[in-house]
Amino acid sequence: RDRLRPDWGDDLVVVGVGHSMGGYALIAQQAVGGNYDAVAILGTSNQPMAGVYSTEAGAPPPDDQHRELVDQMVGSAHDGYLQPDRENLRALFHLADVPPDVLAADDGPATRVPVGAAIGAVEPGAYREAAGKITVPVFLAFGEVDVSPSPHTEVAAYSASGDVRLVVVQGSAHCHNAATTRQLLWDRLASWTAEITMRGWSGMPPDSPLDRPADPIRGGPT
Repeated sequence: RDRLRPDWGDDLVVVGVGHSMGGYALIAQQAVGGNYDAVAILGTSNQPMAGVYSTEAGAPPPDDQHRELVDQMVGSAHDGYLQPDRENLRALFHLADVPPDVLAADDGPATRVPVGAAIGAVEPGAYREAAGKITVPVFLAFGEVDVSPSPHTEVAAYSASGDVRLVVVQGSAHCHNAATTRQLLWDRLASWTAEITMRGWSGMPPDSPLDRPADPIRGGPT
């Protein structure tokens, strides 16, 4: 942000956006450096991940499941990297109405994942302390099927922010940009970003309320 403002002006508003593992990177970066005026964290949970951790009666505690999962990851890693089995993750990543060509386009550029990053991403609550240090406005989004077992509970992790918005995108699974309803998320994110930007242009801090009627995002569940 400081490097950009000499060219773009002191009223430049910088918004960070991260999805899934990128959301964890954004949480950590903002907690340590405070580089952004607002952050949009998409499909990133601070709870034991749905689709990864079992909550059925008789299931082991999350910590025990995590240790077993770590052992599996380390055992299947090659040169420190994992190749996720996207076929087994299909039900978490996509709903049944996603066209085959979109599935193929999504799977095509899939890359290997550093095993250390993967272990950190699936550790329950590993980034919760960092999330609690974020003071700027936060936009949270999840699909109706996603990694969070309870999207509405996610808001509490961002306890230092005075403006936390939550959107649960119907008709979407974890890979939001491949969903047939992806424009719903794009429109909500664009509207929120425009509001944050308007605050900056008006000279108000990005977390100051605007003097205008409530909009659907502000009025949504938080």
